[in-house]
Amino acid sequence: MKRQSPLQIWFVDDLHANLAAWLGSFEPELRSRHQFRCFASVETLFEALDAGELPDVLFIDYYIGPRFGHEVIAYFKGWQQRPVLVAHSSMPEANQVMLNQGADLMLEKTPGTAVTASIMALIRSEADLYQLAGF
Repeated sequence: MKRQSPLQIWFVDDLHANLAAWLGSFEPELRSRHQFRCFASVETLFEALDAGELPDVLFIDYYIGPRFGHEVIAYFKGWQQRPVLVAHSSMPEANQVMLNQGADLMLEKTPGTAVTASIMALIRSEADLYQLAGF
């Protein structure tokens, strides 16, 4: 069933270049129809979550300043309804750690590129985005 309201797609990563590449990996039409939000720290992400905001999909880097992606995964332990958690590190071992902790899937990040090939391969259309979000 297709949801009528825009999807909330979030990403937490402390490096601006990674945030820009992540956002640039989604087609302009998707960016105009849905809400994409970037967080540069675990603390600002947790502030939004604690205030009752909740994404449909959350992309999570592993090294986030002094914090780690597995801390974000742990935040959602025991939730009945939570976002789709996407481990999104450039290190396969870090992605595996987040999968082991409860992430739903992993997509490799390639630092230093303008876009992320793994995202572009998985999400080519709005239907792909809704499928990823579980709708």
